[in-house]
Order: sequence, then C-alpha cells, then structure tokens
Amino acid sequence: MKTRLSFSLLLFSLAFYTGICQVPQGFNYQAIARDGSGNPLTTATLQVRFSIQSSSSGGTVFWQELHASVTTNSFGMFTLVIGTGTRQKPPSTVDSFSAIKWDGTPKYLKTEIYPVGG
Repeated sequence: MKTRLSFSLLLFSLAFYTGICQVPQGFNYQAIARDGSGNPLTTATLQVRFSIQSSSSGGTVFWQELHASVTTNSFGMFTLVIGTGTRQKPPSTVDSFSAIKWDGTPKYLKTEIYPVGG
C-alpha cells in the first residue's frame, strides 16, 4: 500500500512539474478576414503578420512573424498556428517563439492582414 501511494505521488509530481515547465511551441488562431466595409474576404489569399508585444499600443515587440500565403474559405475564415510563421528579425527581440517569457507581464497580440495583389 505504501509503495502504491509513493508511486502515485511520484506520478502526480512528474505530471505537475512537466505541465509547468512546458513552453508553448505555438497556439491556434482562427479569424474571419473582412474588408474596410465589413464584408468577408472570401476565397482570398492573404499575408498575415502577428506581433506579440508589451502593450496594446506597441511597446516592445517580443515576437513578430509573417504567414506569407494564407487562404480564406467561402466564409472568409482562416486558421493557422501562431509560432510557426517566418520570424521577422527586426523588430523581434527574442530569437525563437519558445524564448518568449510568458510570465510576469501582460502580452498583447497584434494582427495585420494584407490581401495579396490588392
């Protein structure tokens, strides 16, 4: 009985510490792209740029990446993983997505879309 309890505590401890120490390699993002009038950009090819920054108005840009060819569906929706795009060296202040320090201070996500060809 004592062995089972010790083994259970060991498994719980490993699961707990493993969960805390995991650094995200990316996270899912889904949106509907719209034009200036609010109409969905259906079956369009876009460039999408994400910035993870220290304030909503700018501040320090920890990470910036570009997804060069994103296609929307018939509703204007697109889905991708932030953290898997092409790093934009300036202005990114960290070398990799996994190097972002998520604890301590708030982070803000800025999303920009650019229709390809117009």
